[in-house]
Amino acid sequence: MRVLYLRDDDVFEKDKCLEFVFNFLIDKRIKCSYSVIPSLIKSELIAFLNSNLKNKRYFDIVQHGYSHSENAERTKFGANVDFNFQKKFIAKGFDKLKKLFPELFCAAYVPPFHNYDLNTVAASSELGFKAISASRKIFEEDRYKIKFLFCDVNLNEYKNGVSLPIDVSFVKKLTLEKIKKREVVGVYFHHSTFSKYDNMKRFLDYVDFVEKLEEKGIIKLKKISDLI
Repeated sequence: MRVLYLRDDDVFEKDKCLEFVFNFLIDKRIKCSYSVIPSLIKSELIAFLNSNLKNKRYFDIVQHGYSHSENAERTKFGANVDFNFQKKFIAKGFDKLKKLFPELFCAAYVPPFHNYDLNTVAASSELGFKAISASRKIFEEDRYKIKFLFCDVNLNEYKNGVSLPIDVSFVKKLTLEKIKKREVVGVYFHHSTFSKYDNMKRFLDYVDFVEKLEEKGIIKLKKISDLI
């Protein structure tokens, strides 16, 4: 049976969309990994997530860069930036999330914009990360002692930096194509885009789709910590 995991990116504050998505998935008993930006995280979100420890079998927290700043990470990480420079910033986020979420944090690294290089991989491995979740694989897992989890089904599309309506039919088709090719399929989304158009409705439609795939025995829905 194939495995599918959901990943919500750019998590740092408790807004209405995040709270709705979180509670909806918990109520449906559907697992999800929340990709948190360490330097931006707000106290209200910390309290909210830690207040849901009784539901921790359905969600976990992974690290999404450190600041997610375009200047600091999009243009530098992934462009052969010095190993020590990358390790310092990744470590700051790693230590912070472990301290804030001792029962929820999963040692998986999500490179902002899927942009990373071999220094990122080596630094993550040395720090104790167990996996990297991204859309492209550039390393041998045995060599770096870290697992790679493909995550290249994107619910959101953008034009000139502006989010577009979710094309649910296309994403469903793409999901089925990936399931045929891989044992583990990662699907990522940005809850922050769900306040526009009718994207929340489209997201719920997609969740219903993957839930039915699981009911049919085609996939098993898991979170990242289940895979490492």
